[in-house]
Amino acid sequence: MLNRLRLVPTIVWTLLAATILLWATVAALFGLIPTYAQICEVGEREHEHCAYYNIALFSFIKITKFLDDHGGALTAIATIAIAWFTLSLRDATTEQGRLTQQSIDLARDEFISTQRPELLFVK
Repeated sequence: MLNRLRLVPTIVWTLLAATILLWATVAALFGLIPTYAQICEVGEREHEHCAYYNIALFSFIKITKFLDDHGGALTAIATIAIAWFTLSLRDATTEQGRLTQQSIDLARDEFISTQRPELLFVK
C-alpha cells in the first residue's frame, strides 16, 4: 500500500506533463501558437532592429547563447545535484547495510532456536 502511495505524485506529474504537451501540440497544429514573430533587438549603435524570426529557432539560439554565457553557474548547479545524489546513495546504502545486518541476526537467532543440540544420557 505504501509503495502505491509513493507512485501517486509521479503519476500525477506524468499526467500533467502529458496534458501540457498534448495541448501545446494541438495549439501549434491549429495555428493558435504563431510560428513566426517580429522580434526587435537594440543594436550596437542604439538603433532598434526588427525582423521576423521563426520562434522555435530564435528560442533555440537564445537558450544556447544563455547556456554558453552562464556555463560556470550551470556546472556548479550540476555539481551540487551530483553531490546530493551521491549523498542519497550513501544514505540508501547505509540503510541497506543496517537491514541486511538485521536479517543476518534474525536468521542466526532462528537457526539457534530451531537447531538445539540434543543431549543423550547413557547409563
